[in-house]
Amino acid sequence: MASRPTRPDNSLSLASWLLSAALAALCTVGVSDARAQSHQLRGLPDDPRANLPSARQQLDDNRTKQLNSFSVQRQLEQDRKRQEMQQLHDNAARCVETSPGSCPDVPAPSTPSVD
Repeated sequence: MASRPTRPDNSLSLASWLLSAALAALCTVGVSDARAQSHQLRGLPDDPRANLPSARQQLDDNRTKQLNSFSVQRQLEQDRKRQEMQQLHDNAARCVETSPGSCPDVPAPSTPSVD
């Protein structure tokens, strides 16, 4: 009987080749995911301008600040006028007590109108 030439067992080399290809693919996918995460922080958008307020929001904020500033200025002005008026009345009261005939006329106290 003639002996058949024996072929080397290729099933082992094919299995090892498939295994190494699978490991290389897994390593490549894992590295690309890790690299992608390092370039973009989670939870933050790609475009940093997305964190800025809109033009409408900026206009509204500026308007509110101006109105508040105007309101404070108006209140300070009313307080100043009220203090001046109180000072005039205090001076007039002292004048009446010390020399009643020589006191200037002082307007009657009034409540400032709130506009």
